[in-house]
Amino acid sequence: WYVFGGVNNEPSAYGFPANNVTGVLERPNVRESIELLRKIQPQIKNLLIMADKSETTDPLIAYCKTLSLPVTVVGYAQPCTLEEWQNTLEQYRGKIDAVGLYVARIVARSTSDPTKVPEQELIRLINEQHHLPTVGFFDSAAESGVLCGVSVSMKEQGLAAGRIAKAILGGKRPADFSVQSTDQGRIQLNLATAERLGIQIPYGIIKRAEVVIR
Repeated sequence: WYVFGGVNNEPSAYGFPANNVTGVLERPNVRESIELLRKIQPQIKNLLIMADKSETTDPLIAYCKTLSLPVTVVGYAQPCTLEEWQNTLEQYRGKIDAVGLYVARIVARSTSDPTKVPEQELIRLINEQHHLPTVGFFDSAAESGVLCGVSVSMKEQGLAAGRIAKAILGGKRPADFSVQSTDQGRIQLNLATAERLGIQIPYGIIKRAEVVIR
Protein backbone atom coordinates (compact mmCIF):
# COMPACT_ATOMS: atom_id res chain seq x y z
CA TRP A 1 0.00 0.00 0.00
CA TYR A 2 1.20 3.50 -0.85
CA VAL A 3 0.33 7.02 0.29
CA PHE A 4 1.89 9.74 -1.89
CA GLY A 5 2.26 13.49 -1.55
CA GLY A 6 3.18 16.30 -3.94
CA VAL A 7 1.89 14.77 -7.20
CA ASN A 8 1.12 17.70 -9.52
CA ASN A 9 -0.17 16.00 -12.67
CA GLU A 10 -3.58 14.43 -13.13
CA PRO A 11 -3.82 11.20 -11.08
CA SER A 12 -4.85 9.29 -14.21
CA ALA A 13 -1.40 9.98 -15.71
CA TYR A 14 0.05 7.66 -13.07
CA GLY A 15 -2.69 5.03 -13.19
CA PHE A 16 -4.62 6.34 -10.18
CA PRO A 17 -7.03 5.74 -8.60
CA ALA A 18 -5.91 2.25 -7.62
CA ASN A 19 -7.00 -0.03 -4.82
CA ASN A 20 -3.58 0.06 -3.15
CA VAL A 21 -2.69 3.75 -3.71
CA THR A 22 -4.01 7.09 -2.48
CA GLY A 23 -2.52 10.40 -1.45
CA VAL A 24 -2.40 14.16 -1.66
CA LEU A 25 -2.21 16.18 -4.88
CA GLU A 26 -0.18 19.34 -5.20
CA ARG A 27 -2.40 21.95 -6.80
CA PRO A 28 -0.92 25.47 -6.90
CA ASN A 29 -3.20 28.05 -5.32
CA VAL A 30 -3.74 29.97 -8.53
CA ARG A 31 -7.16 31.44 -7.81
CA GLU A 32 -6.28 32.26 -4.20
CA SER A 33 -3.05 33.97 -5.30
CA ILE A 34 -4.84 36.10 -7.87
CA GLU A 35 -7.52 37.03 -5.34
CA LEU A 36 -4.74 38.13 -2.99
CA LEU A 37 -3.17 40.23 -5.76
CA ARG A 38 -6.50 41.94 -6.42
CA LYS A 39 -6.92 42.76 -2.74
CA ILE A 40 -3.63 44.64 -3.07
CA GLN A 41 -4.33 46.03 -6.58
CA PRO A 42 -8.12 45.86 -7.23
CA GLN A 43 -7.78 47.45 -10.67
CA ILE A 44 -5.96 44.45 -12.15
CA LYS A 45 -8.05 42.83 -14.89
CA ASN A 46 -5.70 41.31 -17.50
CA LEU A 47 -3.01 38.78 -16.63
CA LEU A 48 -0.24 36.98 -18.50
CA ILE A 49 0.84 33.65 -17.01
CA MET A 50 4.48 32.65 -17.54
CA ALA A 51 6.61 29.64 -16.62
CA ASP A 52 9.43 27.59 -18.04
CA LYS A 53 8.78 24.57 -20.25
CA SER A 54 9.00 21.36 -18.23
CA GLU A 55 7.13 18.32 -16.95
CA THR A 56 6.34 20.34 -13.83
CA THR A 57 4.96 23.43 -15.54
CA ASP A 58 2.97 21.77 -18.34
CA PRO A 59 0.39 20.38 -15.86
CA LEU A 60 0.16 23.79 -14.20
CA ILE A 61 -0.71 25.49 -17.49
CA ALA A 62 -3.30 22.81 -18.22
CA TYR A 63 -4.74 23.20 -14.71
CA CYS A 64 -4.98 27.00 -15.03
CA LYS A 65 -7.03 26.61 -18.18
CA THR A 66 -9.69 24.67 -16.24
CA LEU A 67 -10.17 27.40 -13.64
CA SER A 68 -12.67 30.21 -13.43
CA LEU A 69 -10.49 33.16 -12.41
CA PRO A 70 -11.29 36.71 -11.27
CA VAL A 71 -9.17 38.14 -14.10
CA THR A 72 -8.84 37.61 -17.83
CA VAL A 73 -5.81 35.52 -18.72
CA VAL A 74 -4.76 37.05 -22.04
CA GLY A 75 -2.02 34.51 -22.68
CA TYR A 76 0.14 31.66 -21.45
CA ALA A 77 3.86 31.62 -22.24
CA GLN A 78 6.62 29.10 -21.56
CA PRO A 79 9.82 30.70 -22.90
CA CYS A 80 12.88 28.48 -23.26
CA THR A 81 15.52 31.24 -23.51
CA LEU A 82 16.15 34.68 -22.01
CA GLU A 83 15.47 36.26 -25.40
CA GLU A 84 12.10 34.49 -25.62
CA TRP A 85 11.30 35.66 -22.09
CA GLN A 86 12.08 39.27 -23.01
CA ASN A 87 10.21 39.04 -26.33
CA THR A 88 7.13 37.64 -24.60
CA LEU A 89 7.02 40.55 -22.19
CA GLU A 90 7.44 43.02 -25.06
CA GLN A 91 4.66 41.26 -26.99
CA TYR A 92 2.24 41.92 -24.13
CA ARG A 93 3.45 45.41 -23.21
CA GLY A 94 0.43 47.65 -22.68
CA LYS A 95 -1.95 44.67 -22.85
CA ILE A 96 -1.62 43.33 -19.31
CA ASP A 97 -1.93 44.68 -15.78
CA ALA A 98 0.16 41.98 -14.08
CA VAL A 99 2.12 38.77 -14.62
CA GLY A 100 1.38 35.42 -12.99
CA LEU A 101 4.44 33.24 -12.50
CA TYR A 102 5.12 29.59 -11.90
CA VAL A 103 8.62 28.11 -11.69
CA ALA A 104 11.11 29.44 -14.25
CA ARG A 105 14.25 27.53 -13.37
CA ILE A 106 15.37 26.07 -16.69
CA VAL A 107 15.26 29.12 -18.97
CA ALA A 108 18.55 29.09 -20.91
CA ARG A 109 20.79 32.12 -21.33
CA SER A 110 20.54 31.66 -25.14
CA THR A 111 20.16 28.99 -27.80
CA SER A 112 23.96 28.64 -27.80
CA ASP A 113 24.46 28.97 -24.04
CA PRO A 114 22.49 26.43 -21.98
CA THR A 115 23.39 28.13 -18.70
CA LYS A 116 20.20 28.58 -16.68
CA VAL A 117 19.11 32.15 -15.98
CA PRO A 118 18.42 32.65 -12.25
CA GLU A 119 14.74 33.03 -11.43
CA GLN A 120 15.52 36.30 -9.63
CA GLU A 121 16.96 37.79 -12.82
CA LEU A 122 13.89 36.88 -14.87
CA ILE A 123 11.56 38.42 -12.32
CA ARG A 124 13.74 41.51 -11.96
CA LEU A 125 13.20 42.18 -15.67
CA ILE A 126 9.46 42.35 -15.04
CA ASN A 127 9.85 44.57 -11.96
CA GLU A 128 12.40 46.98 -13.38
CA GLN A 129 11.77 47.12 -17.13
CA HIS A 130 8.00 46.66 -17.19
CA HIS A 131 7.00 47.88 -13.69
CA LEU A 132 4.25 45.28 -13.47
CA PRO A 133 2.87 43.65 -10.32
CA THR A 134 3.63 39.94 -10.16
CA VAL A 135 1.84 37.07 -8.47
CA GLY A 136 3.51 33.71 -7.89
CA PHE A 137 2.16 30.19 -7.59
CA PHE A 138 5.36 28.56 -6.27
CA ASP A 139 7.16 28.15 -2.96
CA SER A 140 10.06 30.59 -3.53
CA ALA A 141 7.96 33.33 -5.15
CA ALA A 142 8.51 36.20 -2.71
CA GLU A 143 12.16 35.26 -2.21
CA SER A 144 12.65 35.50 -5.98
CA GLY A 145 11.19 39.00 -6.13
CA VAL A 146 7.51 38.30 -6.83
CA LEU A 147 5.15 40.79 -5.19
CA CYS A 148 2.75 38.29 -3.65
CA GLY A 149 1.33 34.79 -3.80
CA VAL A 150 -0.28 31.96 -1.89
CA SER A 151 2.05 28.99 -2.11
CA VAL A 152 1.27 25.38 -1.34
CA SER A 153 2.14 24.49 2.24
CA MET A 154 4.48 21.51 2.36
CA LYS A 155 3.61 21.14 6.05
CA GLU A 156 -0.09 20.97 5.23
CA GLN A 157 0.51 18.35 2.54
CA GLY A 158 2.69 16.25 4.83
CA LEU A 159 0.13 16.35 7.63
CA ALA A 160 -2.67 15.37 5.25
CA ALA A 161 -0.69 12.40 3.91
CA GLY A 162 0.28 11.43 7.45
CA ARG A 163 -3.32 11.37 8.60
CA ILE A 164 -4.23 9.06 5.73
CA ALA A 165 -1.30 6.76 6.51
CA LYS A 166 -2.27 6.66 10.19
CA ALA A 167 -5.84 5.72 9.30
CA ILE A 168 -4.62 2.96 6.99
CA LEU A 169 -2.40 1.59 9.77
CA GLY A 170 -5.52 1.64 11.92
CA GLY A 171 -7.41 -0.65 9.57
CA LYS A 172 -8.62 1.51 6.67
CA ARG A 173 -7.73 0.76 3.06
CA PRO A 174 -6.25 3.20 0.49
CA ALA A 175 -9.42 2.90 -1.58
CA ASP A 176 -11.34 4.42 1.36
CA PHE A 177 -9.62 7.78 0.66
CA SER A 178 -10.15 9.75 -2.53
CA VAL A 179 -7.13 11.53 -4.00
CA GLN A 180 -7.51 15.21 -3.09
CA SER A 181 -5.49 18.40 -2.83
CA THR A 182 -4.94 20.56 0.23
CA ASP A 183 -6.68 23.92 0.40
CA GLN A 184 -4.88 26.40 2.66
CA GLY A 185 -1.37 27.44 1.70
CA ARG A 186 0.98 30.24 2.80
CA ILE A 187 0.64 33.93 2.02
CA GLN A 188 3.92 35.34 0.66
CA LEU A 189 4.78 39.02 0.25
CA ASN A 190 7.83 40.93 -0.96
CA LEU A 191 7.71 44.40 0.59
CA ALA A 192 10.86 45.51 -1.23
CA THR A 193 9.19 44.78 -4.56
CA ALA A 194 6.05 46.60 -3.41
CA GLU A 195 8.12 49.67 -2.50
CA ARG A 196 9.96 49.56 -5.85
CA LEU A 197 6.63 49.50 -7.69
CA GLY A 198 5.00 52.12 -5.45
CA ILE A 199 2.41 49.67 -4.16
CA GLN A 200 0.98 49.93 -0.66
CA ILE A 201 0.09 46.53 0.81
CA PRO A 202 -2.62 46.76 3.49
CA TYR A 203 -1.32 46.00 6.97
CA GLY A 204 -4.03 43.38 7.49
CA ILE A 205 -2.54 41.33 4.64
CA ILE A 206 1.02 41.76 5.92
CA LYS A 207 -0.10 40.61 9.36
CA ARG A 208 -1.55 37.39 7.93
CA ALA A 209 1.44 36.58 5.73
CA GLU A 210 3.64 33.62 6.64
CA VAL A 211 6.53 34.72 4.40
CA VAL A 212 7.49 38.41 4.28
CA ILE A 213 10.59 39.60 2.40
CA ARG A 214 11.61 43.13 3.41
